[in-house]
Amino acid sequence: MDTLALINALAAPAGAIGSGVVGWYSKVVYDRAQTRKDALNAGQQALTLLDQASGRDRLFNELLSSTMERLKRLLHLRWQMDDLLADVYAQAISARMLVHELDAKAGRPPRVFVPLPAYPSSASDEPAEQEKQKDTPLQPDAATVAGDRLR
Repeated sequence: MDTLALINALAAPAGAIGSGVVGWYSKVVYDRAQTRKDALNAGQQALTLLDQASGRDRLFNELLSSTMERLKRLLHLRWQMDDLLADVYAQAISARMLVHELDAKAGRPPRVFVPLPAYPSSASDEPAEQEKQKDTPLQPDAATVAGDRLR
């Protein structure tokens, strides 16, 4: 009976120690599982962010491509407009020369024309410079008037 009393006496402390060890082990296993789960969640979040970034990159590439195509069309249109403007300038200069010849044949003094704007137009795309040019009234300068009278 002594053995039974000894087991009975040690059962409570042994159960407490065993419960503590099992509780500690389960906490360690739970923490490891949580760490793995967090790592998987972080990896999943990284993959989600990468997928979103790839989608934005794809969208920006499409936007850039369409913008470049539009820019090409606009430049082509600008070149066509420049060609037409060059033709208009040539015709205006030709008309002025013809008027000067007719005035000379008729014995009249040569007519004074308002000078044509500079061609080709300046390459400045500065909005302030363009506004300044818009506000400047077209007045013939002395060199242009003298040049028109010489013809």
